[in-house]
Amino acid sequence: RMSAFGDIVCALPTLRALRASFPKARLGWVVDERFQELVAHDPQIDQVFVAPLARWGKMVKKARNLPAVRGEYARLGQELREAGYEVCLDLQGIVKSGLITRMARCGRTLQMAGDHLRKLQWMFPGERVKEYGLHAVDRMLPLAAELGADTSNPRFDFYLPEEARRTAEELFAAHSFTTHGPIVALN
Repeated sequence: RMSAFGDIVCALPTLRALRASFPKARLGWVVDERFQELVAHDPQIDQVFVAPLARWGKMVKKARNLPAVRGEYARLGQELREAGYEVCLDLQGIVKSGLITRMARCGRTLQMAGDHLRKLQWMFPGERVKEYGLHAVDRMLPLAAELGADTSNPRFDFYLPEEARRTAEELFAAHSFTTHGPIVALN
């Protein structure tokens, strides 16, 4: 899950299950540059790979930009291959995520067993893991379970940089509504 806030948040329980079950594993995450800050401060992620997916999507609409996109894409692929990951999890199961997973050239690739890549299985080889729920979290967790991770207690821990915490504390301290009771924000 790379390029939408909600998708990234829904992928967190899969990350948490992997980290809890395999504390010494090296875990990486490919994320669109727009959402890099969502995962950059997470102590359970060892390496963040930035893919400018939205920018590439706009650039490929003009033929003159194709060499630049191809070059950036190749550099990301090189970074992923040099990282030497043994297993790739495609938590989205669409062409965009399939291309990223494929260029990493992991020894083992697990994909959600939805219909998105079924017709393109020849192009995106990997183990298709049966999903056991309708919610996005329940569709992704089986990939971690397939590796032996305990997925019985999904966790959405979210880590913020210390600077963001200080800014929030200053903001709350400046407003009187923060002097008593819990604060709940819904978006």
